[in-house]
Amino acid sequence: VARADFVVLALGDDLLVEREGSDRKSISFPESQLNTVNKIAAASKRPVILVILSGATMDVSPFLNNPKVGAILYSGQPSVAVLGVGDVIFGTPPSGK
Repeated sequence: VARADFVVLALGDDLLVEREGSDRKSISFPESQLNTVNKIAAASKRPVILVILSGATMDVSPFLNNPKVGAILYSGQPSVAVLGVGDVIFGTPPSGK
């Protein structure tokens, strides 16, 4: 991480937490993910880009006060639709075609 030009960190929930017929107990990120973001951000020489993969709202407030988090991109539930996330991060505008 310390030698990387850019750090893109994907986090969020999966179908074990977010699925039809099952209510989520909290919109908070698991403590393990919060700790991972803080450790990676501290070790990174540049701001970290967070990609949130989730079928519903998640509380991003713990990341808003971290000066090493440079961007937060919400991409929705993991699926084929997230294939364009790299394009967005590296400057290729998404197409509405």
